[in-house]
Amino acid sequence: MDTRRHKLQLLGATCLHFASKYEEVCLPHIIDFVYLASSSGDANGIMAMERIVFQAVNFNMGFAYPISFLRLYIHDFSSLSMASVHNLSKCYLDLFMSIYELAHKLPSVIAEVSLYLSYFVSGKKLPAEVYSLIATSE
Repeated sequence: MDTRRHKLQLLGATCLHFASKYEEVCLPHIIDFVYLASSSGDANGIMAMERIVFQAVNFNMGFAYPISFLRLYIHDFSSLSMASVHNLSKCYLDLFMSIYELAHKLPSVIAEVSLYLSYFVSGKKLPAEVYSLIATSE
């Protein structure tokens, strides 16, 4: 087997291994990816290639969206789980994502503001436990 094909198979198995760690709930074992790479490498080779891939993308593997933070806040604080407030918060998130001036704001801050605004507009009192969220630097 030539070296280029060997490295390409190893790279493919490595990227599948990383993607499974990023997305899957139940992770496959690294031996499964060694099998995919055929005779291109072993577990140590996959981990070494993974370091090379991480360095190539400067360890920048993804972007957090405000909806992820909103779901986290709704899940963590059981008193926030009112459907009307949750739906209104999602509407504000969609609106805020289309405003260019807010593009530089942290996704967590946008989620906090949408949650606060949805409580304010609906006339409901914001639970005291949520104020720990709002203590941000911005």
